[in-house]
Amino acid sequence: MSIAILKENFSSDSANDNQNKHHWPEAARRFIPQLFKLIRHVKSPVVKKYHISNFNDGTADELGELFNKYNSDKANNKNKPRFHNYHLVYNRILNQLGRENRLNILEIGLGTNDTSIASNMGENGSPGASLKALKEYLPNSNLYGADVDKKILFEEERIKTCFVDQMKEETFEGLKAKFGTIKYDLVIDDGLHNVCANLHTLLFALENLNVNGWVVIEDIGKMKGANWTVIDQIVSQAENLETFLVDGHQTYMYVVHKTN
Repeated sequence: MSIAILKENFSSDSANDNQNKHHWPEAARRFIPQLFKLIRHVKSPVVKKYHISNFNDGTADELGELFNKYNSDKANNKNKPRFHNYHLVYNRILNQLGRENRLNILEIGLGTNDTSIASNMGENGSPGASLKALKEYLPNSNLYGADVDKKILFEEERIKTCFVDQMKEETFEGLKAKFGTIKYDLVIDDGLHNVCANLHTLLFALENLNVNGWVVIEDIGKMKGANWTVIDQIVSQAENLETFLVDGHQTYMYVVHKTN
């Protein structure tokens, strides 16, 4: 890839810059760590952190069992090499939104079982597992999904899916073309788990979220926590957004709530 893409944000505004382009990728590489150091230096407030157990209100078993039934890794599925207790967070959110309401829910990342594709669920994965579980849990809601693997796209009653490549922001326009102009109550990112991909999803979600809607970015590696501290310094400045960094023991979730 040409480093010309770095020119706008990371070139030097000085003489002979074009003869010293090696500075551009170095500036890009150091940008996030430098921002993190700056935040610590000026003692900016950090993202509110919660352990995932704080979301356990004792009513999440039904949703967890449905995730396991459809072979999702969002609950404590012992058949998965890495299983999570994300159902605790989703149960709390969905109870607040109202399980009987006609909600619009979008999940980016359907769980491909093609082992040649990045962020796959292994050959025993079950594409669309989370959407199918949520369909059963939410009797009146419409479920939407998107994935880079066109082979696993499917459609059934109350579920529609389409192609998206999270690393290419322009492909998110395909969601509007396929699904129409929808305001979502919950947007889930369970796709590539790359910060660039995450931010593309977050940007799309914030532009297309209902009031009282939620965005959840799953599977943030613990080593990437510094990135999300920096991102939160921007997102949390909005008067109508409430943010949380949820410690799921193995990984973080970044949660955004649109309050008005």
